[in-house]
Order: sequence, then C-alpha cells, then structure tokens
Amino acid sequence: MVKSILCVLKYLNILSLDVVAGACISSYFIADLLNVQLYWESIALLGLTVWLIYTFDHLNDAKQVGCLASTSRHRFHQVYFKELTLTSIAVLFFAAFLMFQVPVSTVVWGAALACLVIAYFFMLFLMKLKAVYHKEIMIALLYAAGIMLAPLSVFKGALNMNILLIFSQFTLLAFTNLLTFAVFEIHSDEKDDFPSLARLIGEGRAILLLRIFIVIQLLITLTLCFQPDLRSLEEILALMVALLGGVVFLRTYFIKMEVYRIVGDAIFLVPLIGILVN
Repeated sequence: MVKSILCVLKYLNILSLDVVAGACISSYFIADLLNVQLYWESIALLGLTVWLIYTFDHLNDAKQVGCLASTSRHRFHQVYFKELTLTSIAVLFFAAFLMFQVPVSTVVWGAALACLVIAYFFMLFLMKLKAVYHKEIMIALLYAAGIMLAPLSVFKGALNMNILLIFSQFTLLAFTNLLTFAVFEIHSDEKDDFPSLARLIGEGRAILLLRIFIVIQLLITLTLCFQPDLRSLEEILALMVALLGGVVFLRTYFIKMEVYRIVGDAIFLVPLIGILVN
C-alpha cells in the first residue's frame, strides 16, 4: 500500500503536478492574507502556466541529453517526449482561452511577467547562455512572482513592506528548495552535464549554504510571529521551512528513501492548512 502511494506521488512529481498544486494553493493563501477574492480562472491559468514552464524546461533538458538520462524525471520526458509536447500545445491553447476570462489587470500583470520569462528562456536557450550562475535564482524569483501575481493584480490597497516581505520569504524558500534538489542530484547532473549552483560551488559548500539558509529563515519566521498582522503567515512559513530543513539535515535518510523531491515540493502544499484554518 505504501509503495503504491509513493509510486503515485512519484509520477505526480515527475509530471510537476504537485508543483502546480503548490503554486495554486500558495497563491490562494496569499490572496486570503490580502483579503482579496480570486477568480477560479486566475488560479487555473497560474497552474497551467507553471506546468507549461516546468514541462518545457524538462523537455528541453531531456532533449539535450545525448543518451538515456540519469534521472527518472528526464528519462520519462525522453520516452514520452512527443506525447508531452502535444499535450503542452493543447494546454497552451487552453491557457490562451482562459486569458479572456480573467480581470484585465491580471492579464496586464501576467503579460509583464511573461515578457520576463520569454526573455529568460531566450537568453538561456536561443543564445546558448549557460545557466550556471542564475538558474536557481531566476526560477525562484519567477515562482514567487507567479504566485503573487493574481492576488496583487486585484489588490486595491497600497503596496507595503509586508507584501515585499512575503515576496522575499517565498523567493528565499523557493531558492532553498531548488538548491536542495541540486545538491541531491549533483552527481546525475554532472553525468548529464546539467548546470547547477551546487556544481559551481561544490557539494560541501552547497550543503553548508543550505543549512545556513534554513537556520536564517527559521529565525526570521519565529521572530516575525510576534507581529500580529504577520503571525498567520509566519506560522505557515515556519512549518514549510522546518519540513524543508528536515530534508536538508536528514539528507542521508531522504536519499535512501528516494522521496526528497516529493517532500521538498510538498512544502508548498502546507499553506492549505492556513486556508482551512482561516
């Protein structure tokens, strides 16, 4: 039974569906914090966009590997390259249709973010720019911007330090998440010649950096919990950081169980607790 559940979760992770769910839940959680009402079409559009970006990135990586990829994620995208490509085209058309169903302000904000995404992929793939220095940072920034886009686009209040703080904390958490995976997969990345920050600075330094990031984020969240207007947010973020910290500090266990990606991406589902409690 446990093996069957883990197998299902593994394939959901390979298809990035858990990432999509986490992005949608996190966005709804932020909207709840800002007291704004989101259209379901906005959440759906976010989920489709996240899936398209992740799938395009995985398909591109799978195509670049000359032989059979070292990781199950990239092997899956190699084997089902044609099917996933056709599915991506269909999803792209449906996402385009949903653009006409969301508020104009959301479309404008989304278009601005889309320009940044297109510019990033243009530099990364068309100009053959190596993503050694910036890939994890850029994806973390885009992820945080994506989950905040729909709530902020319909937010009527003034942008303040709390909003900047939310963006910064989710960006740092997403970056820590990505660096964690880069450390776990450093040897397969070296074999397949995929660039990563962990390869650039070395495994030992990357692990040390991760532990420092986890401790800093825990200290920040625990400190901000004493501010009434941030308490509900920081309690959820503290739990998210603690779960990711478990993956980082108990690395050997999670490598053995091969569930580090499942747990690492599942942290973005934690805001569902905040939604249900509120």
